[in-house]
Amino acid sequence: MKISVRICGHLQHDAPGKRAEHTLTLKPGATLLDAIEELGIPRAEVAMRLVNDQHVKNDHPLSDGDELALVPVIAGG
Repeated sequence: MKISVRICGHLQHDAPGKRAEHTLTLKPGATLLDAIEELGIPRAEVAMRLVNDQHVKNDHPLSDGDELALVPVIAGG
């Protein structure tokens, strides 16, 4: 199955090619965590995970055509 991924902020530095937009081909039954690991992004750095504009957890199953957005942890004062 193919999913689209949008990577925000400094998470792009860990992604392949340091790009914000990716298309992943994953095996049926893959979860959000599988996609994060495929991209090489440290999961502790991901604060918000959206699939099709809905907040989800790492064990969320993905489907063909899903749109995933990963937002980093942001620190500041």
